[in-house]
Amino acid sequence: MVTMMMETINNMLIEMYVSFAHAEMEKRAKRQSEGIEAKKERGNWSDYGRPRTMDFEKSSKEYKRVLKGEIKSTECMKLLGLTKPTYYRYKKEYEEKNM
Repeated sequence: MVTMMMETINNMLIEMYVSFAHAEMEKRAKRQSEGIEAKKERGNWSDYGRPRTMDFEKSSKEYKRVLKGEIKSTECMKLLGLTKPTYYRYKKEYEEKNM
């Protein structure tokens, strides 16, 4: 009998903690969306998010060397200090702007 009562109490506590956590997640999502909307209304949306690692011109200059065959992609990544995904993101941006 005592074991059943303890299990019931534990289950109730777990459900209570879950509901608190869920409510907090909803509050955080609401505050975040309100903050994003306020930033858009103020016109500050362009600086939202993580800053870029380097300017587009510098990456374009080095990527042109890759296209000419002067250096390889891996050398360009090391030269610019970029990770593989970041390098290919800049490459994609370069190709989109120059098509």
